[in-house]
Amino acid sequence: MNTKNRCSLTTSTNLLCVLLLFTALALSACVPSEYPPLPGIPEELRAIPDALAGMDLPELSGIALPGLDALGVLTAPPGGIVFAGPTAPQVAAGARLPGTDITYVGKGGTLGEVSAENEDAIFTIAGLRSARRVGDSVDFDGAWPGIPGSIYQVRLRIYAFNDTGVWLAGVQQLLLPNIAPERGRAPDGVVTLRFPFVDGVEADGSDTIHGTTFGYMGKYARGAQLSGPNENEYPYRAVGDSIAWQGTLRPEVGAKYDLRALAYGRESLRVGGTVALVMATE
Repeated sequence: MNTKNRCSLTTSTNLLCVLLLFTALALSACVPSEYPPLPGIPEELRAIPDALAGMDLPELSGIALPGLDALGVLTAPPGGIVFAGPTAPQVAAGARLPGTDITYVGKGGTLGEVSAENEDAIFTIAGLRSARRVGDSVDFDGAWPGIPGSIYQVRLRIYAFNDTGVWLAGVQQLLLPNIAPERGRAPDGVVTLRFPFVDGVEADGSDTIHGTTFGYMGKYARGAQLSGPNENEYPYRAVGDSIAWQGTLRPEVGAKYDLRALAYGRESLRVGGTVALVMATE
């Protein structure tokens, strides 16, 4: 995830903006006041459940999960970007965990026989057989298939499995080099990865929300003015308003940004929400 943190708003402006944002989002009475205590959720987004609806995560409270500290710190090279956050993939029996060399074979005994007394989740990892049980780890570090220079990391725990599939939960991190964002229709892909996202963008005429073509022109009477929308698109956003962008980051990766304006001032804009990466390879 992009770690730029250059928002230069005053403390009073920030507090007012956040208060207004919370007030606007609280109009939906059915939404809980806080997002479940999952690892990898930026503090700015934890109390804004609507902004994280795109994560599409199951209820996982009460399950001990690894945090982002288990992944280490990836620093994107110039022209690159890093995304990180919680994930809860389900893998069908006989299928591979996308982006990895890990395949879930099915349920069986440690020696491969079906055994009611000793039922394990059977995987192949790097071609080697591995019997795992609920609570055991499933980890991977390597390049995403078909994207040279990329780094994909997952730290997962098994929380359920049966004959048809395995349910995993934990954190993931993806570094993509050499991105060149182009706005348009996000291409079709074979797998979608979802990440929380926050970023600060300066009103300098050249800075952009990382991974998009949207920049920030400054604070005006109608709100925060974006640069980059089409000529017939309304460019202003109030605190709490949505900012949607979709297109490609590089030929193998599409992206759909579903963000909100968190706070803004004369010099900078702060945004947060989710990003869905559409991967053409797995």
